[in-house]
Amino acid sequence: MDRHFTLLVGSVLGASEYVADAIAEALRARGYKVTILTQPDMDDIEADSTWFICTPTHGAGDLPDNIQSFAAQLENED
Repeated sequence: MDRHFTLLVGSVLGASEYVADAIAEALRARGYKVTILTQPDMDDIEADSTWFICTPTHGAGDLPDNIQSFAAQLENED
């Protein structure tokens, strides 16, 4: 299959990475191409991929440090 999924992972203690790994395993078992990005950047994402964003919030709804710059990129996209 040609469909491609990109899993964008924000994580503090690793639970979101565990979820992303499980999703990736299930998708790969069905023949899909999967990329997992734990330091996501818009330049690293294939244009034709479908995104899954796996991230918790903590504190007052704050995103984990490793995904904050990606969230800022999304906010600035046209």
